[in-house]
Amino acid sequence: MITGGDSPSMELILRKAELWRQAQNIVPDSEEGTVNNKWRKPPQGSFKCNIGSSWSNSFNPSGVSWILRDYKGFTTLHSRRAYSGLRSKEEADLYSMLWAVESMRDLRQHHVSFESSSPELRQILLNPYHFNHFHHLVSAIMYNLQAIEGWSIHHTSLECNSAAGAIAASVTTGRRYQSYVASNGPAWLHTLLTVEAAS
Repeated sequence: MITGGDSPSMELILRKAELWRQAQNIVPDSEEGTVNNKWRKPPQGSFKCNIGSSWSNSFNPSGVSWILRDYKGFTTLHSRRAYSGLRSKEEADLYSMLWAVESMRDLRQHHVSFESSSPELRQILLNPYHFNHFHHLVSAIMYNLQAIEGWSIHHTSLECNSAAGAIAASVTTGRRYQSYVASNGPAWLHTLLTVEAAS
């Protein structure tokens, strides 16, 4: 186990990342079959945490977000955060995952399915040894996931992830830089969240 005081070697990080990938529900698209185009509720007793990110360039703040819904489709919490100086979309995607995982850990949420529509994030998590320059972020994600019981990570379509994507884009397109965690869903996404909850 990697602890806060450890200074693991790159080989150890990559070996742990590969074991972690094999043990989790991160399935390549070819094995998933047809990707769903409708958001689906998680199983009873669990939560779904959709993750979004928005990056334009390294000179403007990037937006990351997550939205947590229960098995009835009800939005329990959502969050947005702005990051400055991120150098790529891949880095923004990784920070969105890290922000969601850290938040679920701090909020003591368990049995959480994380969903992202980022193909870049999926590739990095499936093949971390091909992205050595992101090892510190992958390692931080792995470390924080250890505190969450019953987690999984899934790749989904943009349509299934539109609420989280819209919240993240409010940083880059709406210039809403205030970071927050709030109950329920944002009022301006009420219609979309209601429709998805009824699906």
